[in-house]
Amino acid sequence: MTWAYIAGFFDGEGSLSRNGNGFRVTIPQTNVEVLCTIQRFAGYGNVIHVTKRQRHWKESWIYAVAKQEEVLHFLHRIGPYLVVKRNLVKAALPGIAQMVAQYRHEMVRRKQQFRTAVSLRKRGWTYRDIGRRLGMDWSWTRRIIMKAPTNPDGTTTVGVAQW
Repeated sequence: MTWAYIAGFFDGEGSLSRNGNGFRVTIPQTNVEVLCTIQRFAGYGNVIHVTKRQRHWKESWIYAVAKQEEVLHFLHRIGPYLVVKRNLVKAALPGIAQMVAQYRHEMVRRKQQFRTAVSLRKRGWTYRDIGRRLGMDWSWTRRIIMKAPTNPDGTTTVGVAQW
């Protein structure tokens, strides 16, 4: 399996479509082994069985990638080998890259909020006061602090996303 092979498959059978606020890559196929091989090679995505709408139709599956970081990686890897969908992918890449950058920035901000919330709670602050300080709803503040995983030594593990 190579990215060039996958690009050819995507060029012929695949699609890049809007999915809510992001994008989704899909490749439909009647040969599930090929899609499973692509999934194993890429290391992400899902192979989904499609319900037949007509009894005489063949069984079919779809390889789908919807996480924006994975969509970006997938398109970057197959981009150099595309022919038919080259312009479509070129046009979509800047927007996807911007979404991924914003997502990463938001995760950094939320992890910092989480660390601060845990720290303030350990110092005796109420959930309402922590919520006011961080600009969050107090019940959400309580929820994230109570779900915070702890290590055997009692310290809080930060980075295990609740988001």
